[in-house]
Amino acid sequence: MKRNTHIVVLAGWMIVTLACGALAPTAAPEQPGVETIVAATLTAIASQTEPTPVQPSGIAVSASGKKLTIPQGLAAGATPVSISASLDPQAPIWEIYPAYVEFDLEGYPLQGTFFEPKIFIYPAAEFEQVNEGAAQIIGELRALLADPGAPLPASLPFLPLFNAGQVFHSNEKFLTFQNGG
Repeated sequence: MKRNTHIVVLAGWMIVTLACGALAPTAAPEQPGVETIVAATLTAIASQTEPTPVQPSGIAVSASGKKLTIPQGLAAGATPVSISASLDPQAPIWEIYPAYVEFDLEGYPLQGTFFEPKIFIYPAAEFEQVNEGAAQIIGELRALLADPGAPLPASLPFLPLFNAGQVFHSNEKFLTFQNGG
């Protein structure tokens, strides 16, 4: 009797299992041919127009022949400061630099941070001449700019020199500038 119960349960389970797969297959939706997709893509690409350059909007600042526009929301203004050269060969490497211009940002959204918000503009050729550490970093930056498609190194070169190591970097992107880059 127990054996018959097992056979009936097994037979019922097999019927249910077979019934689940008995549905008629549905027809796949009709897909356009590859030639149609390619033609549509070529048409879409051909109909795109070149974007017109947007004039920068924001706060224009300049000093010593250096001009820049601070985007709205980044700062309320900037004060240019001419920094004299520091060429003492006995100084630490991060304290050896040519004369340069910095813009101190006023009204920067983040207040009370370790670093004051500034934009530094160094003359690269002079920096290379007076500081071999900077010369190496400038060479690495030039190599990156020469081949923007190359994989980025684990530690990105950056200036100004600072007495600390790079902890992380995020959202790396090459930027183009109107008068350089």
